[in-house]
Amino acid sequence: MDAKGLDRYVRLLKELRIACDRYGLLLTVTVPSRPSVIEMNYPVDKLEKYADYVILSTTEFRKLRKTSFIAPLYPSSPGSSNNIDYHVDRWKQAGLSCGKIVIVIQTMTLTYKLYIQNEYRIGTPALQLKIRPYYKICRKLYSGSLEIWDSSAKSPYAFRDLSWYSYENEKSIKEKVGYVVQQRLAGIAVFYYDEDDPINICGDGQYPLTAIVMAAMQSEISGN
Repeated sequence: MDAKGLDRYVRLLKELRIACDRYGLLLTVTVPSRPSVIEMNYPVDKLEKYADYVILSTTEFRKLRKTSFIAPLYPSSPGSSNNIDYHVDRWKQAGLSCGKIVIVIQTMTLTYKLYIQNEYRIGTPALQLKIRPYYKICRKLYSGSLEIWDSSAKSPYAFRDLSWYSYENEKSIKEKVGYVVQQRLAGIAVFYYDEDDPINICGDGQYPLTAIVMAAMQSEISGN
């Protein structure tokens, strides 16, 4: 962000803050989560000053030609920065309060077409990547796909023949909710609500992933 753009952005934040205060509204700002944004002179101190909440768009971990997790909580391999915990920590180091940080849970699924059958590990070469709503993939996950839980990344993936999927499930969502509570973050945002099976195609009720988020958050808060 150049100096001129930075000045305009900060003035916009300030004016929005004044307007929100006038009408009793909250100001929530969504920013890319990747640390390179911070390094580009992003005004983290002004976000801290003017925003009530900052949604870190933790949606940028996918790779086009290699299988990858949609949103790993922790690194799958040592030293990797491609995970939510690393991104959150960098924003905290830059001066953003835990109580303002919101992380994202996605209702999309990464669907890869593999280059070689029977090669299913993370980082396996892939011919193609498609991003599809959860409700368009769930039946394939339930019918013949083998699911693997990565205990390091706290994320699942599944595969069948030449298809490979990365997505959120109940276990990974509960891990992220527990992380938010443990780190004393502000909360979780669901991207996108309309892709979370609104008409119960998967057979788990309407908006199943969102329902898991809400139930897990209530359980954590109540201590159950």
